Amino acid sequence: MSCQSCPASAAMKAFSGLRPCCSAASQGGEQPCQSAEDPNLGKILDGRYVLCECLQPGLRGTIYRARSLNTPKQFAIKIIPPGPRGPTAIDFPHSVRNPHLLDVFDIFTFDDDHVAVVMPLIQGETLAKRVRRLGPLDLATTVVLARQIASALLSLHLRGVVHGDLHPGNIVLETLPSGELFCHLLNASWGRTPSPSVTLEDPEDPFFFISPEEVGSSTATAASDVYSFGALLYFMLTATSPFFETHRLRATEAILRGLRADSLRGLNGLLPRPLKRLMFSLLQRDPSLRPGPVQEIIAALDNLEVPATAPAGHSISCGETIHRPTPLAAILWHRGERPHGLERA
Repeated sequence: MSCQSCPASAAMKAFSGLRPCCSAASQGGEQPCQSAEDPNLGKILDGRYVLCECLQPGLRGTIYRARSLNTPKQFAIKIIPPGPRGPTAIDFPHSVRNPHLLDVFDIFTFDDDHVAVVMPLIQGETLAKRVRRLGPLDLATTVVLARQIASALLSLHLRGVVHGDLHPGNIVLETLPSGELFCHLLNASWGRTPSPSVTLEDPEDPFFFISPEEVGSSTATAASDVYSFGALLYFMLTATSPFFETHRLRATEAILRGLRADSLRGLNGLLPRPLKRLMFSLLQRDPSLRPGPVQEIIAALDNLEVPATAPAGHSISCGETIHRPTPLAAILWHRGERPHGLERA
């Protein structure tokens, strides 16, 4: 028997260890599954999972929190609409293993070629949400997370797999008992499908992490991942994109134009010069001018002279601690030295 608020069975809601997914049966006040804005909420997939909460929308699909109908477990499921090339099992080679790369448990189709990708549910938040909530990351945290992301990319590239969708919404941050952040990269190697929206409201929009060659409709390559990694590094440090524009056409033109020689001038004195040089090389318009393979990027990050972790109450700038945590973007605005992309159009 199904309740009035969602199609999940009453037996599933009473399953030991599971909270009900609809508010009618929930004492914790959880919102109903069904929503006029998202018809997928409350939907049962393959007779095994019920979608209960939207966790992260994206260019190539939406990630939901889902409950198993058969076991007292929860999962993250990415729903991908039909497209010219949907993912298959070959896109998620089980031989690729890395602690910072989320496993894929299952892939199946439903409702006219929609694809469901079942992954473990991590208790944390996406990098996009964290930066939106707290602002730019300090230098030490950025370098640690960048090193973890690069490690996951290296494992993929060594197996000949291109990720193809690297952006803040595809990175989940888990806080370990020690208080350290642990990065989980969602495996999304089937590429991107641009959103039809004309306006771009936020610098964490996946569009700003697309390489110039992908904007030109070319297939993503390992060099494209390297470019997206550079855009991600810039985002973690500044909470924006060097190509940020609110209109898609202007943003496209900015990405295709590439960085100017003085594009990172506003970061002078705030970042170690080797890190600025690395970022500039990662964001080169010409794929052949970007560093590679990923081992080179990891070596460059390892050679940066910054503390492994930031002391409590401090932020890191140029390898030194300053007494009060001051977000990098706030310093730039205060000094009036806004690198290209910090101004909204």
